[in-house]
Amino acid sequence: MEYTTRILKEKLMEYNLNENGWNFEFNKKISSAGVTKYGPKIIQLSSFFINDEKTTKDNILNTILHEISHAIVGFSNGHNAVWKSKALE
Repeated sequence: MEYTTRILKEKLMEYNLNENGWNFEFNKKISSAGVTKYGPKIIQLSSFFINDEKTTKDNILNTILHEISHAIVGFSNGHNAVWKSKALE
């Protein structure tokens, strides 16, 4: 979890999300690796996903960037072209 916490903090700062009130936490969901909660401005990552021996650092980074893309483009964009463009960026 140390790697994940460090990368989350770095990415929130890199994309200035921390300045806009965004934070992160871990949850115990099994059904999804990550989720973006827009109201409280929280990116959650599953502790099951993070601690799974099959999960690589690349998987974790990609999930973090996926959720950060959601936070940047907003709820109304879901997984549309706007979100996809930001995620690929």
